[in-house]
Amino acid sequence: MGTLKSIRAAKIPYLFISPFYISFALFFLGPILVSFYMSLHEWGGGPARFIGWENYANLLADETFIGAFRNTVVLGLAMVVAILVCSVGLALVLNQPAVRFRNIFGMIYYLPIITSLVAVSLVFSLILDREIGLLNIILELFGIFPVDWLGDVRTALFSIFLVMLWRWTGYFTLIAWAGLQALPIDVYDAASVDGASALQKIRYVTLPLLRPVLAFITIITTITGFQTFTEVVILTSGRGSVAPGGPARSTITLLVYMYLQGFRYFNLGYASAIAYVLTILMLAVSLLQLKFVMPLYRK
Repeated sequence: MGTLKSIRAAKIPYLFISPFYISFALFFLGPILVSFYMSLHEWGGGPARFIGWENYANLLADETFIGAFRNTVVLGLAMVVAILVCSVGLALVLNQPAVRFRNIFGMIYYLPIITSLVAVSLVFSLILDREIGLLNIILELFGIFPVDWLGDVRTALFSIFLVMLWRWTGYFTLIAWAGLQALPIDVYDAASVDGASALQKIRYVTLPLLRPVLAFITIITTITGFQTFTEVVILTSGRGSVAPGGPARSTITLLVYMYLQGFRYFNLGYASAIAYVLTILMLAVSLLQLKFVMPLYRK
C-alpha cells in the first residue's frame, strides 16, 4: 500500500512537466525519427519507395554535396578562430578602466544580434554590391578597382564569412567581457607585485582563468558556423545561378543544399539524408572538441 501511495504521489510532479515531454515527442523526437525513415526512401511527396542506404551512397558521388560539406567545415572552423580572437580582443579593450562609456559600447556591440538577420543580409547585399556598393565606393577613393564581392567565386564565401563575423562578434564580446569582470582582482595584484607586464598578465593570468568562457564560445561558435543558411540565401540568390549558393555553388552549405533538395526539387528522402550527415558532422566535431579541445581549457 505504501508503494502504491508513493507511486501515485510521484505522478503529480510528472503531470506538471508532461507538457514539455509531450511537445518534445510531437515536434522534435517525432520529426527526427520520421526524417531518418525518409532518408532510407526515395520520396518526392507521393508514394515512398524503400532504397536503403542508397541516398547516403549517392551523397559520396555528389560534387555539389562535397562542395557544400567543404564550405560548411571551412565556415565553421574560420568562425571559431576569428570569433575567439576578435571577441576576446575587444573584451580586453572594453575591460580597461581608461575606456569611457563602456556600457554604451556594450549596447552597440549587442545590436547586430537582435537585428533581423534578413534585414542584415539585405543591407550587406547593398554594401557589397559591385556597382553601387559602399565598400567598392570606398575602395575607388584609393584607386582600387571595384570587386564583385558576391559574384566572384574567389570572394563570395569570404563575404559570407565577413557578414557572419560582424553579426556574432559583438555577442561573444559581451560574454567574454562578463567573464573578465568575474575574474578575481587579487590575482592581478599578485602578478603586479611579481613584476608581470600587461601582456604577461593576459597570457598567464587572464586567458587561463577565462578558459570556461573560451570553451563556451568555441562550442557555440562551431554550432553557429555549421548552421549557416539565411546569409547564403539572401546574399547569393541569383548570383551565378538561379538557386542560392552562387556563384557556381561556391557558397552553398549543407543546410542550403538540404533546403534546395527538399523544398525546391522535392527530393525529400535525399534532403533527409543530408540532414543526418550534418547531424553526424556536428556530433563528430563536438566529440572531438570534448576529447582534444576541452582538456586544453581545463589545464
